[in-house]
Amino acid sequence: MSIQRFEYLFGLYLSQTITDAQRNELMEMLSNPDNQFIIQSRIDELYDDILPQHSLSDDKINSMLDTILAESKRPKVYSFRRIATVAAAVAAVVLIAVSGYHFSRNTEPQELAKTEIKAPSEIIAFITLSNGKKIAVSEISPEGATHVEGAEIRRRKDGSILYGEGAASEQVHTLENPAGSRIVNIQLSDGSKIALNSGSKISYPVAFTGAERKVTLSGEALFDIAHRNNQPFIVQKGTAAIKVLGTVFNVKAYEENKEVEVTLLKGRVSISNGNPKVFKILKPGQHAKIGSSLDVSDAPDIDAAVSWNTETFIFNNERIAEIGNTLSRWYNVDLLVTDTASANATFSGIFNRQSSLNETIGLLQAAGVNVKLADNKIIF
Repeated sequence: MSIQRFEYLFGLYLSQTITDAQRNELMEMLSNPDNQFIIQSRIDELYDDILPQHSLSDDKINSMLDTILAESKRPKVYSFRRIATVAAAVAAVVLIAVSGYHFSRNTEPQELAKTEIKAPSEIIAFITLSNGKKIAVSEISPEGATHVEGAEIRRRKDGSILYGEGAASEQVHTLENPAGSRIVNIQLSDGSKIALNSGSKISYPVAFTGAERKVTLSGEALFDIAHRNNQPFIVQKGTAAIKVLGTVFNVKAYEENKEVEVTLLKGRVSISNGNPKVFKILKPGQHAKIGSSLDVSDAPDIDAAVSWNTETFIFNNERIAEIGNTLSRWYNVDLLVTDTASANATFSGIFNRQSSLNETIGLLQAAGVNVKLADNKIIF
């Protein structure tokens, strides 16, 4: 990598005159581990030369560094997550802190809420049986199996749920992971693995005995589907359907979203919107929106799409309102949008999911976003 080229592209980014092609080139530089040493050699100079011009305090800078250094320790998502280097992440935060300042230059400093709102520390998910009985995941013993409605359910020490393969029951169970809960992982009786985001729920049969393996999702989940040639796996949300044989993909289908979003990481999936004559096939690296129409494009940032299943928030040109929704679900607080124009603006940034909400709001404010935290509400 040419350091002169990096500095040139970096300058274009800060002046907001960078083209899409140049921005992609810059992000490729930042995400390439081979460039770690070169970028590290420039970080101190970038701070000395640029950050003082925007009056960011030492506390803010140190907070950003602490956040991104902690982020570098995030685990992989199954086998397909590529982890960026610490240097690349720090450089990305520099981009956020400086260029983000121009987002709302006239924004007055906001006071943070005095009460600290910490990130979720435990899984508070529960399973609803077909008879309506609820079982908290934490109540399932990790020492042995819980037998209910023909299912053998186990809980691993990490909190993940495992359904036994020998079940023959067609009873339907629902795993619900409320807002303010850590991510819960479940392995279904067919061996398929699902990570369920906070504020989400998924319904599934105890055993897949029919011609199809069908589940119903509300919210967001990352699927790693066990391959079965003659028994396709279908994720349903309203009229939207994603059909697969064996693959890895992310589905975002919260109630407040008008469209179901699908990002494919591995394999192939077929998507439809209820019209049996209309469907499309996705290839790895593609993103789809399922609504009244089927819109397929190259995924702008796969890492961002699945970052919720790591220790990091990655926002890539994300609407401010959607960032608010993401934070409200994770920290279990309300969201209030008072400025529609600002809420529809976009923002890019990387934040540690284990930081308190107060710290995250502080970083957004340092980047120029007009946001505050008051009365257990995020207010944009």
